[in-house]
Amino acid sequence: MRYVIVGKSASGKSTLAKLLSERGLTRNAITTTTRDPRVGEMNGVDYYFWPIQVFEKNLDQMMEYDQYNGWYYGITKQEFSHTNLSILTPRGVKRYIKKVGRQNLFIIYVDTPILERYRRIVERGDDPSEALRRFVNDEEDFRGFKNFDTRIDGSEESFGYILQKLFSSQETFSKKRI
Repeated sequence: MRYVIVGKSASGKSTLAKLLSERGLTRNAITTTTRDPRVGEMNGVDYYFWPIQVFEKNLDQMMEYDQYNGWYYGITKQEFSHTNLSILTPRGVKRYIKKVGRQNLFIIYVDTPILERYRRIVERGDDPSEALRRFVNDEEDFRGFKNFDTRIDGSEESFGYILQKLFSSQETFSKKRI
C-alpha cells in the first residue's frame, strides 16, 4: 500500500509525514522542488532543492511532478521505488492513480482551517503577502477535491487518530500474513 498526503499550504502535511515515519509506519519520499529552502530546511533531508533548469532537464526522471504556487515539485522514479508515502497536490493524486491504480493508494486529506494555516505560516516566518497568494491558489487547486480515503483537520488530535488508524491496519495486516 502506498500512502498519500494531500493538503493546502501549511495544513500540516510535512508534520504528519514526519510522525508516520518516526513511528515506522512509512518511508517518506523526499520531494524535489525548485523553491528556495525555508529557514532550517536541509537539502536531501526535507527536500531536494534543484534549480529550475535542472528540474526541467530531468522531467523524464520524475514519477510525477506538478507546478504549485509557481514552483516545481516532483518525486523522482528512484525516490518512488524505495518509499511508500508521498505528499502530493490534487493533480499529483490524479497522476498517481493513473500510474499505480487507485486500489493501491490510501489518500489522507489534511483539511486544516484557514486561520490555523495562516497562524502556522506567520509562526514559521513566511511572507504574509506570499501566504495570501498561496491561499488563493489553494482554493482553485482544491476546488471539488474529493478523491481521498480519510479527511483530518490538521490538529494534533487528528494526527493521533490517523496514527492509530494506520498502526492498527498495519498490525492487522501483519497478523494476517503470519
